[in-house]
Amino acid sequence: MAFLVDVKNDGQKVNVGLFKPITTLGAAADNDVVIPSSELPSTAAHIHFDGTQYTLSTVSRGVNIQVHGKKIRKTQLQDGDVFSVGGMELMFRKKPLPASNRTREEVAPEAIPTEAYRGLVSFSQKLAHTENVESLFETLMDEVLHLTGAQKGFLVLSEHNNPKIQVARNFEGESLNEAVSQMSDTIVKQVLDTQKPLLVQNALNDTHFNSSTSVINLQLTSVMCVPLLYAQKLLGVLYVGNQNTVKAFDEAAMEVLALFATQSGLLVQNALDIDTLQKRTSDLEKTIASQKYGQLVGASNEMNIVFSQIDRVAPTDVTVLVLGATGTGKELIAREIHQRSRRQKGPFEVINCGAIPENLLESELFGHVKGAFTGATQTRQGRFAQADGGTLFLDEIGEMPFPLQAKLLRVLQDQMVTKVGDTKPQKVDIRVLAATHRNLEEMVAKNEFREDLYYRLNVIQLHLPPLAERGDDILVLAQFLLEKYASEYGQKVNSFSPKAKNALLQYGWPGNVRQLENKIKRAVVLCDNKTVKPEDLDFQNEDFEAVLPLNEAIENFRRRYINEALTKHQGNRTQTAKALGVDPRTIFRHLETERQ
Repeated sequence: MAFLVDVKNDGQKVNVGLFKPITTLGAAADNDVVIPSSELPSTAAHIHFDGTQYTLSTVSRGVNIQVHGKKIRKTQLQDGDVFSVGGMELMFRKKPLPASNRTREEVAPEAIPTEAYRGLVSFSQKLAHTENVESLFETLMDEVLHLTGAQKGFLVLSEHNNPKIQVARNFEGESLNEAVSQMSDTIVKQVLDTQKPLLVQNALNDTHFNSSTSVINLQLTSVMCVPLLYAQKLLGVLYVGNQNTVKAFDEAAMEVLALFATQSGLLVQNALDIDTLQKRTSDLEKTIASQKYGQLVGASNEMNIVFSQIDRVAPTDVTVLVLGATGTGKELIAREIHQRSRRQKGPFEVINCGAIPENLLESELFGHVKGAFTGATQTRQGRFAQADGGTLFLDEIGEMPFPLQAKLLRVLQDQMVTKVGDTKPQKVDIRVLAATHRNLEEMVAKNEFREDLYYRLNVIQLHLPPLAERGDDILVLAQFLLEKYASEYGQKVNSFSPKAKNALLQYGWPGNVRQLENKIKRAVVLCDNKTVKPEDLDFQNEDFEAVLPLNEAIENFRRRYINEALTKHQGNRTQTAKALGVDPRTIFRHLETERQ
């Protein structure tokens, strides 16, 4: 490969290696050789390489180019020719001189690594602003074509040991149609097999390749192909070629391409990793989206039943009682009902009946007038009035004091609210939803909860299953929460290890979704890599029940099932035996065993 050396700068400033078909010179910054002169047009001249000769030509009539002091319009450059343009003196060299023979006028260029690293820096900078891996690889190929001056280039990646063309580009930055038919698979296969660079200066006359069908059909002449490696892993090859031009590339050009390939391997691997992560994230988002119901996440049969019930009750104004253990998400259910109702644009008020002292709860619910009690310095609206036109959610209704239940019943019946200390009722238009983790029927039987209020609230009942009974919903919820809090806390955690997934499924979750959420938050903060392990979730061995022998497990179920049947039949042994389809003596023996 030939070079241009800046004579006046002791050869320290080398403009470019001449390995492109056309090298441009001029004042504009996009030229291959930039000459800072106000007297020159944007492009003043170019050097054309036809594979054998280098020809210097002016582009416009007003350009003054002199070779050895003689003005020229066009000339073939010879080794050692010095020409001037725009105040810059450049020497044309076909080969660098040995270091011992260098003089002030004849300094070997350092362009090869400089040009390669320039291209690499440009590629790295574009990497940060490229939206997808396809655009990134096109950018890589464009840089390779710019560096080598090739007519066309290909990025071939090895997928499961099968070569696949990822990008095919020409020198104008256009994607090539029918890319496979424009590349020699014989040359690509040799480089993939040997993992060594290959320079072919005239493929049609090369005994190794002139019998190749692809070489003959394509009329290939000049080809360079180098392996793309990262951490001793073969990613693929970079392939560039020129047709109808022999010796378009030489060892120096090969060195440029090989150096670029070596340094860009990491960037290509990172791009592939980013693409894999983006696809995985997209798949997860689609999975979660398909298993989301508003703000609720789940796809188990139990949750699908709940979602179906919400669809039916939400459009009406019917009162709904949501039952479920603490931490199962009863408030989320209430919010979802509100969001799907005709009251969705109205307020959604929440009051936890178990979190407010008894002497303040009445005022919180119904409001009070100024002076109604000590500390009542001004009149205040209650939650019922604040929820006018919307929905009031009474959480933990089972904790409401018995005397206050009668007043609540009257408000539900009349839709009229009277502030504490006032005598004038106020009309309200609200829908009431309630929730509790307690067994209200048992509380009614013990006279701890008003029966009439229970029936007023329990028009429609929704039961939320505990997390442990929701199967794979646990993993979907865990992934959803992991992504939510990783983003919120600025962490890079994105997945669970297989052991962590197994632990999530085996754990009993006494605290339900709220407990899962807390464990995920802890893992996001304390995890020291991108994958959550069981220890990051703070699981202990004693958290998991030991697996019982099958016979013991069957016996435990048998005993529990008979006891449930006896309870259902008020302890009547004969009716229980008949319902279970067993001999009454079986029930007697069971009871004798229970007494021991």
